[in-house]
Amino acid sequence: MNRRRFLQTLAALGASIALPLDLSARLADQSLPPPEDVIDRAWTLASRQWGLFEVDDYGTLSYANFEEPRTRREIYNENTVADFDVQRIEARSSLCMLIQACFRESIEGGAGLYLGMAQDIDDRVENDWPQWFEQAIGPDRQAIDAQINAWLDDEPDWDAEGEAIYRSGTAQGAAYHYFCSQPREDLEALGVRVIEGDCPGSSYFAAELQLSPEKANAIAIDQDWAIRFVREGRALEAEQASALDSLWGAS
Repeated sequence: MNRRRFLQTLAALGASIALPLDLSARLADQSLPPPEDVIDRAWTLASRQWGLFEVDDYGTLSYANFEEPRTRREIYNENTVADFDVQRIEARSSLCMLIQACFRESIEGGAGLYLGMAQDIDDRVENDWPQWFEQAIGPDRQAIDAQINAWLDDEPDWDAEGEAIYRSGTAQGAAYHYFCSQPREDLEALGVRVIEGDCPGSSYFAAELQLSPEKANAIAIDQDWAIRFVREGRALEAEQASALDSLWGAS
């Protein structure tokens, strides 16, 4: 759901949205639809105050205003070179392979800290890279930093890293993460069930709405909770969409 439609949907569902002054002024003049930078600021304000969740046909919830990250730097909490130590590198197998490749190049180039030939190079790369990483200076450190930065700026391998970045990298995972942090009594009132594996060994983690979105919204309004639900892929009611499009500009 794009930012403009996110704001329109929240407004149609009765959310009170704080708008920048210049956007409020433009809403009074239908001939001047708000520019994208103004929409962006309104979206930032609204998304901080409101949670809007899309509900698919099975009840699975996804954050409606989730913007899928494009690089690992946007996903992981570790997003600078200084954030990485041996333990964190070992937890990211694709990055670990890159650092080990740096170590191999250092050995084969004769510039490494381990120049003896007692061990096979493969064994040394596998077993000694942590010590080399921690002690590396000069060209070795520059090569390590370059590989970490390149890895962070690259797209994640969703097949290999999908489970690890589920919460921060997907709309469904973000919704799951949100509802995991909410009081149990609130979840029960809304009819939201948090699923952590639907069977032994399952990697399915999700939040599911067991009530209709309309009924859940009525409860949220009654409780004055800053949360709303909308059916995935469903257009707003024709009269609501028409009225809102005249204010916000057709999307």
